[in-house]
Amino acid sequence: MEKEAESVAHLITSETAQNLIRIFNLQNQLKSLTHTHDKLKAKALKHIHVIGGGVMGGDIAIESVYKGFYVTVHDQNNEVLAQLIHRANQFFSKKLKQKHLIQAAMDRLIPDLKNHGLKKQI
Repeated sequence: MEKEAESVAHLITSETAQNLIRIFNLQNQLKSLTHTHDKLKAKALKHIHVIGGGVMGGDIAIESVYKGFYVTVHDQNNEVLAQLIHRANQFFSKKLKQKHLIQAAMDRLIPDLKNHGLKKQI
C-alpha cells in the first residue's frame, strides 16, 4: 500500500497531470462562456489566441472555433500548423456536415507564424 500511495502521489504531481488538470479547467471556463445567461459578457470575448498548435493547443483552438470564437494559433513550425488545419478540417467535416458551415469554421481558425494574434482584437 505504501508503494501504491507513493506511485499515486508521483502521478498526481507530475507535469503531465498538472497540464491535463489545467486543460480541463480551461475547457470548463470556455464552456461557461458559451452557456452564460449574461449575453453581453459572452459577446465581449470574440477572439482567442493560442500559443502552440500541438495536440493540446490545437484541441483548444478547434474546440474554441467550434464554439464560435475566432482563434489565432501561433507556432514557429509550419508543419505543426498544417497538421492542425488538417485535424480541424476533419473535425468540422464530421461535426458540421454542411460545406458552408465547415468553411465558416475554417475561416475562424487563423494560423499565426509571427504571433500577431496576441495583439489582435476581433
